[in-house]
Amino acid sequence: MDVFYQFGELMNLDPCDEKVQKAAEELHEITGGQKQVVIEILNDKYWKKAVRVAGGNGSLEFARKVMREFYQTR
Repeated sequence: MDVFYQFGELMNLDPCDEKVQKAAEELHEITGGQKQVVIEILNDKYWKKAVRVAGGNGSLEFARKVMREFYQTR
């Protein structure tokens, strides 16, 4: 799925990493696969940082919440 590569590239992460793939899948699922929304989230500095911090801390639940929140505000 090329969403892994886009997500990995935009987040400066390895797209082959299992955690990156999991996060990309989550993001894909939350946005209903709308690539433009995914790109919007990752291009927005505040949201990108929030997702990165959440994911980096291993708090996938928080990362999900952040992504859902972003999606609902659009």
